Amino acid sequence: MPGRAIKAEAAREADVLLVRSVTPVGPALLDDADVQFVGSATAGRDHVDVGFLRERGISFAHAPGSNATSVVEYVLAALLRLAVRRGEPLRGKTVGVVGVGAVGGRLARRLPSFGARVLRNDPPRAEREGEEGFASLRAVLHESDVVTLHTPLTVEGSHPTHHLIGPSELNQMKDSAWLVNAARGAVVSGDALRAALRTGKIAAAVVDAWENEPTPDLELLRRVSLATPHVAGYSFDGKVAGTVMLHRALCEHLGAEPSWDHEAVL
Repeated sequence: MPGRAIKAEAAREADVLLVRSVTPVGPALLDDADVQFVGSATAGRDHVDVGFLRERGISFAHAPGSNATSVVEYVLAALLRLAVRRGEPLRGKTVGVVGVGAVGGRLARRLPSFGARVLRNDPPRAEREGEEGFASLRAVLHESDVVTLHTPLTVEGSHPTHHLIGPSELNQMKDSAWLVNAARGAVVSGDALRAALRTGKIAAAVVDAWENEPTPDLELLRRVSLATPHVAGYSFDGKVAGTVMLHRALCEHLGAEPSWDHEAVL
């Protein structure tokens, strides 16, 4: 059934729940259910109350990196489109990649082919691996001609990303800078971005992920340079990869050998 149509009544009849990002998974959906396994065919998991699942003893799997190539190709295509539209080639620009995981890492490796200098920002990785090769967010904002966001959406922990980019951060960017959000909508304050575009504090924005999806701010929608409805990762191969990852995780949960030949659909 469609993801937005999955309600508690349907969950009560299920042993396994497989979703994508439009289905919030938590007590409201599963309090009265006997679901034993939840799988989300998505890289992000901010729509899933993982703590609740853990407390209930419900196994959980998702699909990090499954659509990474698709998102990278979306960002590169968007930047090239913006470069042509504005008459500003990517060659010679400094691109700050915020979040250097499955998507950001691939993007950072490909951008030099377009003549761009890359700054990488990823505090959790810098803590684990050392500061060499990573820049602070402040340095990225001050030095970059393009800032592109590829973090998960988190509200807790030592590096929360909710409204990671707000008024203060936008004020630190160059007036000529471009901002790309193909991560999660609330990583950027929509109010702050709308104001920055209205006043010319930054020059352009590409937005694929929006606060308050599926009903984005209409004024912000009109002001961004390129707007898409959270489809950067919607590629056929990405969906197959996510499905393969969930199939394997569910088979492991059931103690069964994976038997689906996904190559037949590629």
